[in-house]
Amino acid sequence: MRVRPGVSSWRNPDGSTRRALSNRKRHRMEDGFVKRMGIAVPAALAISISAGICAAGEVAFASKPAAAKAGDGARVSFAVSAPTDVEVAVLDAGDKVVRHLAAGVLGGKNPPPEPLKPGLAQEILWDGKDDFGKPASGGPFKFRVRAGTRLAFGRTLAGSPYMIDTIRGLASDSQGNLYILHHPSNSGPPTVQVYSDTGEYIRTAFPPAADIPRERLGDLVYWDGEKERIIPRNYNDIYPRFLPYFHKAADSIGMVPVASDASGILLHTGQWIFRLDLDGSTGGRLLRYSFLYPIGLSRYDAAASEIFTAAAPDGSRLFACGPCSKLDASGKPFNPNWPAGRICTMGIGEDQHMKPFADVALPPGWAAKGGPPLAGIAADARGRLYVCDRVSDRVAILDPSGKEASSMPVKDPYRLAVHPSDGAIYVLAMRTEARGRTLYKLLKFAGPAAEKPAVETDLGYGRNAGAFMALTVKDGRTGVWVAAMQGNVSRLDRGDVTRFEEKDGAFAATVKFHEKDPDALGLFDVLSADPLTEDVYINDDYSGMYRYNGLSGEGGSLKKVRPDFWATEIAVGPDGYLYARTGPSYSGPLERLDRDLKPVPLVPGGTHMFTDYIYSRYGAGHAEKGVAVGLQGQVYVMNMYDWQRYAVYGLNPDGSFMEGKYLKGRLVAYADRKGKKPDSAVIGPVPDACGGLRVDSKGNIYVGMLMLPPGYKGPKVLESDPSWRSLVGSIVRFGPEGGEWVCTNPRLASRAPKGIRTEIPEGAKGVSMENGHFLLGASMVYPEFAPFSGAAGTSELGRPPLGRENCACRSPRFDIDRFDRLYVPNAVTCSVRILDNAGNEIAEFGRYGNADSAGPGSRVPVPDIPLAWPIGAAATSDRAYIADQVNRRIVRVDRAWVAEETAEAR
Repeated sequence: MRVRPGVSSWRNPDGSTRRALSNRKRHRMEDGFVKRMGIAVPAALAISISAGICAAGEVAFASKPAAAKAGDGARVSFAVSAPTDVEVAVLDAGDKVVRHLAAGVLGGKNPPPEPLKPGLAQEILWDGKDDFGKPASGGPFKFRVRAGTRLAFGRTLAGSPYMIDTIRGLASDSQGNLYILHHPSNSGPPTVQVYSDTGEYIRTAFPPAADIPRERLGDLVYWDGEKERIIPRNYNDIYPRFLPYFHKAADSIGMVPVASDASGILLHTGQWIFRLDLDGSTGGRLLRYSFLYPIGLSRYDAAASEIFTAAAPDGSRLFACGPCSKLDASGKPFNPNWPAGRICTMGIGEDQHMKPFADVALPPGWAAKGGPPLAGIAADARGRLYVCDRVSDRVAILDPSGKEASSMPVKDPYRLAVHPSDGAIYVLAMRTEARGRTLYKLLKFAGPAAEKPAVETDLGYGRNAGAFMALTVKDGRTGVWVAAMQGNVSRLDRGDVTRFEEKDGAFAATVKFHEKDPDALGLFDVLSADPLTEDVYINDDYSGMYRYNGLSGEGGSLKKVRPDFWATEIAVGPDGYLYARTGPSYSGPLERLDRDLKPVPLVPGGTHMFTDYIYSRYGAGHAEKGVAVGLQGQVYVMNMYDWQRYAVYGLNPDGSFMEGKYLKGRLVAYADRKGKKPDSAVIGPVPDACGGLRVDSKGNIYVGMLMLPPGYKGPKVLESDPSWRSLVGSIVRFGPEGGEWVCTNPRLASRAPKGIRTEIPEGAKGVSMENGHFLLGASMVYPEFAPFSGAAGTSELGRPPLGRENCACRSPRFDIDRFDRLYVPNAVTCSVRILDNAGNEIAEFGRYGNADSAGPGSRVPVPDIPLAWPIGAAATSDRAYIADQVNRRIVRVDRAWVAEETAEAR
């Protein structure tokens, strides 16, 4: 049995022992955390950060709760002094909640959800039953009534400054600091982080910090004057991107390896150069210069497209090489403006376009060795330019006019850097061998006249994934930083950055970033929480599942618990068991497990497996769409019934499929190895752009879809924002009987699933949505749920595209707590709303902040609750957990109440 240090034990639902935190110990831990962070905590609440429908201090009980026995149950009455949200729970003798009786906003825009009634005075009848419909035990019972939600930052989970993903560039500044540009996957959000010359984390430069004055952020952000907040501009759908570039072969982002006050941080794609100040701001306006491809070289005509850059030490000029034209049958380039060996330049802050600077002569019939003919490039303080010539196995040295002055023999040169003080030249050599094995070698030359290296060290083999290099110099220490030895080729690989120092005539590794936090979590996708334990489950965007305790912060990969465990999604049932979509791939079993990942049979003596095959697909991670568990043990799964066609299936507690009303006879691609399959869906079809699935206490089913109600208007500042128009949808509530999507728009219906209804049945009940869509069987819509991806790929919905990826595989996650309140993330606004079941807003929390915003005691103590791209929310009794994709962490938000009273039933 795995037990965390210092944590007491509990029992699993089947009676087996497991660790737990008592309320007393949980409070001690939280108090200790608050004291360590230096937070002043008023008795009523730590930090009041989110206005509900009335201000703090305005809510009180006009009539305190009173309870009287009535039949098998009791009746509770109370009144509040002003419009506010309330919750009512029935507690047993040990103060455990046995019935989540009611919750909602009194005096709100909409009437509150039943059993609450309009008005500030309430009288509620309890039938004596618990949440599961059984006679409650453990009395005497009392009623707890709370009013006035207040929210505060709790802590962060999982975030690590040493989770380095796909590396796109290294740079250094005159202070000896190291800058790393990296992003998850090939298209994830780019991040620039800054470290000391010994590898200690300093700050995140991009995305910029939240304490930078908004006027210096310029057109990186919108200003929402109504709510006095900044909202970052986003240019991509599957993964956010806060710079205006698209992901294609020529548009991969890179970084010039010199950062200075003069040049700032220079990021580039094949199309553009972006200049940022060292703090990641724009100084008021994002400067964007044309780069290589706009001046005549199409990426389709390129023999090599990788771009290598250098900046003059004083920050005045930029140099680039690498791309060149393919050759025709006669050996001449298709594009004479881009011969092999071309070097271009521009004045930083002066020119708007790159211009030819020099041509390095290559032998006739040249053939590059595993890459472009010209590779790494560097400039020294005397204006000389050093270029890696991989065709001729040398480093060519050009004078300030661009003429070749000399060369140095170096086999397989790939990257290089020049020491700012002594002029020594450091070269990273790279030779690709069979099956993608790449040998790396680090060399040092005393100067441009050296004929052989003064120091030479084999670094061993790594993957052929490119490599980067930078020098940091501080207090006489020279660090040679190399990013080459680890991964860098997929979303699950970690890029490594290693510092080498010269010792005893060789280069020795002194810092390895991937060893600093080997269990760090990078990209993620799905999220769920266990209300009984405050454990949070999150995957690694694929099939690696992690668990963190929301109170202690401890946790990591579930492979530490069970080495053979793979899962793409986990939902925590009301019974405390885990309902897991398991297996290493995107299609696989649905199982019931305990918290130690041991099988729990569905019926005595039976299997723990609902089905051994859920039909899913690869996408953003494994493109899971949702699993939900109801109070009566019913399980719902949203997945494909045909290729990229989705529906919601129901499974009974014994593992048999529910008989639904929809898609009968059309489930053409769903069967497990035993031939077990449903013959119908509970809800279906649903649009391709869907995601998020939950069930409430009454058995209603909630599904996220990329649709909004007709004419729905979001924040005024985002009326024309492409990100809002493409990514924001709704959560739709269906009754227990389910429903289906009807498309009455002939233009869109022709692109929708084959056989979809195009007319609304006479007398049918449902809700109308934008663009002629109708949701049969739906009763409520909760808008502003995001992000969904693939608007262009799902043209059946009539949404405009964003970016160039168009894959409907990014799905957000919402949650519903035991009081049927909804937790709705909106990545576009960097915020989360809590709604009652009638759609009244209880609170909205979260504002933009990068990784350095982490609460009152952090480097950047604003905003109160920092979020940069919240893609998921999970709720427990008194907390919410938010998956922040850009900052690669989970943010815990704590709930408290302005007023709380209890009343015994007499």
